[in-house]
Amino acid sequence: MKKKLIVLIIAIIVLSLVGALLFFFYGDDNVEEYFGQEIEFSQMPGATVTSDTNLEYNVDELNSQLPKNTKYSVLYNPILTDYKIVSQFGFNIDDYSLWNDGRRSYSADGPDKEKWLIIDKYGSFSYTTGVGSTNFEMPLSDKECYNIAKKYLQEQGLYSKRLGKEISYNKTELYSLSEGSKITAVGINFLVDNTYGNARIMVEVNGNGEVTSVTYNLREYAGNKTVKLISVQEAIERFKEGKAYIDVENPSSNLKFEKVTVQYWGQERHEDNLFVQPVYYFEGTSTTTGGKTEPFSITVQANKY
Repeated sequence: MKKKLIVLIIAIIVLSLVGALLFFFYGDDNVEEYFGQEIEFSQMPGATVTSDTNLEYNVDELNSQLPKNTKYSVLYNPILTDYKIVSQFGFNIDDYSLWNDGRRSYSADGPDKEKWLIIDKYGSFSYTTGVGSTNFEMPLSDKECYNIAKKYLQEQGLYSKRLGKEISYNKTELYSLSEGSKITAVGINFLVDNTYGNARIMVEVNGNGEVTSVTYNLREYAGNKTVKLISVQEAIERFKEGKAYIDVENPSSNLKFEKVTVQYWGQERHEDNLFVQPVYYFEGTSTTTGGKTEPFSITVQANKY
């Protein structure tokens, strides 16, 4: 009995050592070295950062701002919609016009004006409910409009678990010589886990507390892979190669990188984009060619692909 126990203990030790060696040489099998696709960042018209722009940064300082031992993922394989929402909104699911980009367009007469729906194969859509806008001063608070919008999304089965805590508001403002300016509608933006709100849900509420439109730029994904990130230095090199989204207002002679975070970029309004991927989001101060200072932000893809 003792001999069998000793053999069993030795076997366990050997298996543990083999496992440790395999992990040392090959790492965690669940972490992908290269996964995703290159993000094609659009640029604002007219380059404001050139090869002559001086870059001022401290890699060690930027690295110290990033959380340790945090895992980052790529979401992939967006789920095709069943178009159920088309019937929920009162349209005939088989009565549509097909756009060149593959989206379906539905229309019908609402109580106040025409209502319509444009939806892609992954379930992102723009919907006008047919309820007319109001032209009197908005009597509802932002909080009341938020509650109306949230309840509407919940009733329609659209309140996603991916929604974050961040909320922003768009106000529709009318102006007349006799009455001056007044807020007539409030749009509630439910922002999610992507830089610049590329994935979002926006619900507009009129002065009667009615939902007039919904913009639903959000996909659900079947796949999720943990990925390795390039270093901060590699990200800056990618920026130098022009592989970045640059948000700076005026031509810059010097960029001082002061802050970095890891966020997500989805471009979920684009039919061919199949991934939500991590990005480095740099912030800092730009010195213009005229000697003034202003804030800037730069977004660089962070995963290897």
